[in-house]
Amino acid sequence: DVPLYNGDVGVRIDVIEKKDESYSGIKEVKYWVTCDDVITQEKVLYSFDYVMDEYVEEGQVVPTYSELLHEFNEVVTIEAAKNNSCNVVLYVSVTDNAGNEDIKSVKVDIDVTDPTIEVEYNNNSPYKVVGNRGYYPANRTATISIVERTGHFEVAKATAGIKIKAVDAYGEPIVVDGAKLEVDSKGDLVDITKLFGTVEWNTVEGATPDEAIHAAVLSYYYDANYTFAISYIDRASNGNEGVNTNGQQTPYKFTIDKVDPTATITVASQTWSNLLDFLTFGLFSKESVKVSATSNDVTSPQIIECYKTNKTTILSVDELKAINTWNDITADPEFEISEDNRFVVYLKVTDYAGNHVYLNSDGYVVDKTDASITLTPDATDLTHNNIPLYNSDVNVLINVVEKKEEAYSGIKEVKYWVTCDGNVSQPEVILYSFNNATPKYEDLLHEFTKT
Repeated sequence: DVPLYNGDVGVRIDVIEKKDESYSGIKEVKYWVTCDDVITQEKVLYSFDYVMDEYVEEGQVVPTYSELLHEFNEVVTIEAAKNNSCNVVLYVSVTDNAGNEDIKSVKVDIDVTDPTIEVEYNNNSPYKVVGNRGYYPANRTATISIVERTGHFEVAKATAGIKIKAVDAYGEPIVVDGAKLEVDSKGDLVDITKLFGTVEWNTVEGATPDEAIHAAVLSYYYDANYTFAISYIDRASNGNEGVNTNGQQTPYKFTIDKVDPTATITVASQTWSNLLDFLTFGLFSKESVKVSATSNDVTSPQIIECYKTNKTTILSVDELKAINTWNDITADPEFEISEDNRFVVYLKVTDYAGNHVYLNSDGYVVDKTDASITLTPDATDLTHNNIPLYNSDVNVLINVVEKKEEAYSGIKEVKYWVTCDGNVSQPEVILYSFNNATPKYEDLLHEFTKT
């Protein structure tokens, strides 16, 4: 294997000319470095100049045998800045004084370029952003691009560098294919392929080896609150510095939620959980009633809005959409109806991803006011102690009036009986009885008259 470095490389050069009766000594030691077959460094490390006996001139010195060099060593530096390549070779040439030459070489791999990472999403339109988290009502796909020399890119390491948390509204790992996803001590998924399947990395070579792009696509199909992080360290131990997410909305924290929330509305002891097809007004109270709302969503927080009306016909979805006076009761989803009131309560529950549901109560009447009763006996000119006096049967006109305003509950029953000297002389007679359990509001009787 070729040794790999992410900086300058020191190489020790040791040269030995055999030390016996016949060595001629080292004449020259030089080296040169090639990067992709181009010389980037070269230097003569040692040179021994001498004059042969027959050519000696006055003033020149002829070396003695003991002065012939038989050993040389030095450390040379392959400069990373000049040799950032997988194809770097150091050559060393040694020539002795007899003209013998030997060349040795060593190949090294140098990578001083940090990998870069870019993340791009296809869906950058969150319905709502809260606390740097975006909420999306549709799937989201991320394309991860790592720019790195192909020979130093490791698929397994790149996949392992992707850290994802995927939890529900309660902070629990989501369930996929009937099983809760396994997480590590930090809450990151142990195996992201449970979410995405096998992560495929596709490579496109660049203009230079260091510009090769390795891309993977992650498709977020499951509803969850996601937290995303990524880092990568190549074979040469170069790591990325930050991630390019320019132009991307909430790249690190986002929620996919494609399911409507659920909700209930309760008036007194009656509870509803959907939008009714029609209204009835068969629920009454002569005391104050409490109205409360609940909502639930397995993924996102919700906003509860309330609209109370006295209209006696059901509002359609289109009519509800047109209302601009919804009252946000999320913080306090309980209130009381304490005055005489005819009402229907509608709820609009919207999760943070924009999924919403409408529901309503049936018609309800709080009526604390008694009906008005007027009794008018036959006219007579006779009285006794200011009480009308008769000498025959007496007809009495009975008139009952339930106030005909927004909150009348209607007459349920009219009955009479007669007592004489404290004893019942004519037994109870029911003149009117209302037994419709699911009446329309117009079915409620507000006045009754009978003799």
